[in-house]
Amino acid sequence: MYKKCKKEEIIMISYKEGNKKFNFRVGAIIINEDKILIHRKEKYEFWLLPGGRVEMLEGTDETICRELKEELNLEVVTERLGVVSENFFQLGETIYHEIGFNYIVMIKGKSDITEKEGEFHGEEGEEFLYKWCKIENLNKVGFRPEFMIGILKNLPQNVVHIIKNELLK
Repeated sequence: MYKKCKKEEIIMISYKEGNKKFNFRVGAIIINEDKILIHRKEKYEFWLLPGGRVEMLEGTDETICRELKEELNLEVVTERLGVVSENFFQLGETIYHEIGFNYIVMIKGKSDITEKEGEFHGEEGEEFLYKWCKIENLNKVGFRPEFMIGILKNLPQNVVHIIKNELLK
């Protein structure tokens, strides 16, 4: 892995031009019995897989480990890549082109996070809310992207690649 100097600027792989935005994002598929960990920004009503943006010169498997450490103080092991998505959608006035690498991950060692009930905040303060959601209820909580719900209900053994363009409606 490329090691950043302390003074070196962290560059997230995200680009905005006018009302168009490109994101390179990772998501963590963390399953505990019949539930999956999801999160949302306080200001939004929809839920996502926990994760975040990939940094320049960082592998996606490294990103998912870094993001979960930063957000939840979780040590995880990437089991395997589950879903690669190319998602085109609009949120407010912004049109997004998002590439997503979604990993099935396992929590290393013991963590009290699997015992949490209801909504809770992570390590980064009150910007994000987390909760365990029954996988069968993802369609009832406003989970996005919606095309992931069917995949998460029946995780395939091989990597799935999906291209979804909601802009063509």
